[in-house]
Amino acid sequence: MTNIDRLLAIGAVALALVLSAHDASAQEAGPATKVFRMFGLGGDPASGQPKNDQNSANCPPILVDGGSAELRSPPGADAASVRYQISIIEVARECVVQGDKLAIKLGVAGAAVLGPLGQPGAYYGALRVGLRNVKTDSMVASKTYRVGATIPTGAARGEFTVTTETFFVPFENAGSAENFEILVGFAPAGAEAAKKPARRRKR
Repeated sequence: MTNIDRLLAIGAVALALVLSAHDASAQEAGPATKVFRMFGLGGDPASGQPKNDQNSANCPPILVDGGSAELRSPPGADAASVRYQISIIEVARECVVQGDKLAIKLGVAGAAVLGPLGQPGAYYGALRVGLRNVKTDSMVASKTYRVGATIPTGAARGEFTVTTETFFVPFENAGSAENFEILVGFAPAGAEAAKKPARRRKR
């Protein structure tokens, strides 16, 4: 492979990584549509929110921090040194009032893309979903999900979708959703392992 061929290959992979992380165009309509179908509501990929029906309520806003919207291996690698990257493409949420609680469920669509040093295989990451009370600046709920995709031989991309469990926050009036925000992002590689307590030796 000549130097020009190498540069073209690196450029193509870099472009694919950018598209997988940030593009919500027709190329990404597949996984995004799957997320909306999880709720049976249809959806609007432009807004990242299912089309509300009569039982739906206003939802808290979704915040995806730019630094945690994608998980790259090795961490911080430049485009020429990437093995793979897992990215969030689309997030949809459904909110329903259940008595004095607001029930919130999310669907997340994403993709794994091979880099120049990557090989076909299964790639996974830890996706964190949490609810924060904006008034007290405190987390009221949090859950981590193992997500990923298998990239077969001859392909450079795989997709994944995940539906979260239902989160509940207090519902007092129509403006209750404004008291909270939904946080979505990948945990740094190795963060989950670091949280596990060390085993104690049996005596």
